[in-house]
Amino acid sequence: MRKILILIFIFFISLINVGSAVSIDACQTLSSAGATYTLNQSVSSTGTCFTIGANNIILTSNNSLNQINFSTTSAGYGIYNNGYSNITVINQNITRLP
Repeated sequence: MRKILILIFIFFISLINVGSAVSIDACQTLSSAGATYTLNQSVSSTGTCFTIGANNIILTSNNSLNQINFSTTSAGYGIYNNGYSNITVINQNITRLP
């Protein structure tokens, strides 16, 4: 009986959503709470490149040479967060282009 309860417990624990991995290659809104977004290449935008749209987001890169470029020709940011919490940015080069 104890083994059955342990197996049922393990099954239910495996159903808990602990976040997802999302591979990205373009500027966009990051809106999946708990997700880890991995940038696969350098990206550019004439305004804001990434907008945070949920709590508990990680933005990382699969290459230390990848860059997030945004332009000074219009209002914008490399990464914009308007009040969401627990946002982590790892291994990113953010450059404002002239």
